[in-house]
Amino acid sequence: MVVTISSFSLVVFSAGSGNRLRPLTFARPKLFVSLRHKTIYEATVEKIEKHGKCAQSTYVIKHHRHAYKPVFRKGHRCTLLRNPFPSNISHCGSSLLTAKHKLIGRTVLINSDLVMGAENIRAFTNKLSSNSKSFVCGLYASASSKPLDFQRVFVDPTGRITSWSLDLQTYNGYVTGPILLSAEATMELKKHLFESSFRTVGKQPCFSVLSTLIHRTEFEFVALDHRKLIEVDTIQDHRETLFKRWVP
Repeated sequence: MVVTISSFSLVVFSAGSGNRLRPLTFARPKLFVSLRHKTIYEATVEKIEKHGKCAQSTYVIKHHRHAYKPVFRKGHRCTLLRNPFPSNISHCGSSLLTAKHKLIGRTVLINSDLVMGAENIRAFTNKLSSNSKSFVCGLYASASSKPLDFQRVFVDPTGRITSWSLDLQTYNGYVTGPILLSAEATMELKKHLFESSFRTVGKQPCFSVLSTLIHRTEFEFVALDHRKLIEVDTIQDHRETLFKRWVP
């Protein structure tokens, strides 16, 4: 498969257990939980896939393989990979290990529990079309009066991420995703994964693994509109809040 400079491959992390969305996830993965009249897949991932330049999609899954039928659309190359690692650890680091053979060219990484809203989707796809460098979507720290449970970054005045960690004492932004890795950054990540083991990578969050690239890859920060973004796992009273806040 040839991936041109304007196309990209997509990796969706969907191997979580969905504990915080039960009972909605007893029979389906988070990706296919409905928000009003749309599933999370229809609201976010499918729109990114239909951007027109998505060469292939890879879904790293754990359960409910039968529920993924909607992702197999005519004319679109799609693969399901089962995460074989234990369920009691962080899924994203192990999902990167699972998908390392599918990291080709420019690569978009996204969690299956992220609902972006139409304006954020548009901002992301516009950036995707006009930029060949790596960038990270997120929120500025000022978007919330309280610290959020996201990976933290420090963004300099030029919009470049200079520090990236969950434990930063001084930070002005959060990583929510999606993330675009340039072709060069994808190669660096792939090399890192092939040289690593489950012990060193599998128990880490995805963004912690990516932060190892910070000194070799320049990441630009793209701020999203926090009023149109939901990460469903961070919502405490999820069933009530999802339906109140979701803006199609």
